[in-house]
Amino acid sequence: MSTFEQQLRKVCKHCKPSSLKTYHANVKALARIAKLDSVPTNKRWLSSALLKQVAAMPLQKYKRFSMAGVKALQAYGAKDQTWETAMRDSTEKYSRIRDSGRRTQREKKNWPSGGYAALSKLARELHEEVEHLETKKKTLSASELYQYQRYFIILFYSKHALRGDLADVRIKKPLGPNWINAKGSQLHIGEHKTVKARGP
Repeated sequence: MSTFEQQLRKVCKHCKPSSLKTYHANVKALARIAKLDSVPTNKRWLSSALLKQVAAMPLQKYKRFSMAGVKALQAYGAKDQTWETAMRDSTEKYSRIRDSGRRTQREKKNWPSGGYAALSKLARELHEEVEHLETKKKTLSASELYQYQRYFIILFYSKHALRGDLADVRIKKPLGPNWINAKGSQLHIGEHKTVKARGP
């Protein structure tokens, strides 16, 4: 384990292993942009020139690397208002795109032909195959649950952006940070990457 990784783990005690891995990978990528072979153990490399280079990148990279800079500073036990301002700026710009319903370049590339309409059509077709299960009085078998699950997932993503993980969403108590109202249409996301800045 590198010295920087130890520093990062020390200040991110409650981070999930997957989050730590992502933070570390992003900081290493930022170091490569700065033409460094490895991540230094101090903040001197996080210069205004590097930040200027990051800010000129496409929005997703701007967001990714400005956040990486802030994470690196946290690992060093240091602060730099310019990096924190850049992180907030990129996050707000990214959120405005999300709130407007516009897709990122990556989503456009992976988007199914026909978009939401195609997913809605597929959901209707899948529902025809499992509709009879909704009136079944006995407990569904594993095979029947799988068939219904396929329909539900396509239905969900025909109405919500293709991001997030349904595996983290609960419908039974204890609800945890992420839950869905089984009787209504409310989806509550209390745990996400920008929860500190934007809240649940």
